[in-house]
Amino acid sequence: QFAVDAGERGQAGLRMLKRCLAGPQDLTITDEASDATRQMWEWCGGERVLPHSMRWVRPLRPVQFALSVLAKHRPLKLLAGAAATDARMIDGLIAKLAPSTCRPAPVRGKREELDEGTFLEGQREIAGVRSLCPCYDGESARWMFSRARLRSAGSMRRFVVRQENGAIAGWFVYHTTADRTADVLQIASRPEATADVLDHVLDDAVKNRAIAVTGRL
Repeated sequence: QFAVDAGERGQAGLRMLKRCLAGPQDLTITDEASDATRQMWEWCGGERVLPHSMRWVRPLRPVQFALSVLAKHRPLKLLAGAAATDARMIDGLIAKLAPSTCRPAPVRGKREELDEGTFLEGQREIAGVRSLCPCYDGESARWMFSRARLRSAGSMRRFVVRQENGAIAGWFVYHTTADRTADVLQIASRPEATADVLDHVLDDAVKNRAIAVTGRL
């Protein structure tokens, strides 16, 4: 992130970005850039990585989720609010007639609250086998979770998923937005346990009354 005094905007941000890219690091990543930042980034030689910019969504209460999307458009916000009760009734009917549409598969294994120590253990066991992965310690893990709590305004959910033998299958962290969408901040799993971890994400979101789960690809 770059912060520039309003009276100094112009070349200051560009000079800071060039100074950043001229540092000793091998790789620099930026995320959620505006069009103006993207243009600066590309002008300095950066590239867009489009596959990692895509988002996925899994509706859990499809009609309510559709109304939440409509409500983001100001002219349709009143209409979406007026139809909220009907949407809940229709979602309830869908859940009875086609339960697989709204309910995830039964979970395997169990989930427990994710603490910093377990997170670091999982990083070593799962993410550590990759050629490029974050390098956390106790202090940076605590900082990351504190930042996530600030963003989540008290709605953060974080769990480790364990296999039947107690081994870590993976973990997930998400927060619930004002419209009850579960926004995944991080998810990780062993290759053979990806489906199990995803099932736990959906199961927890359903029990937390989320209308959909979404995240970055």
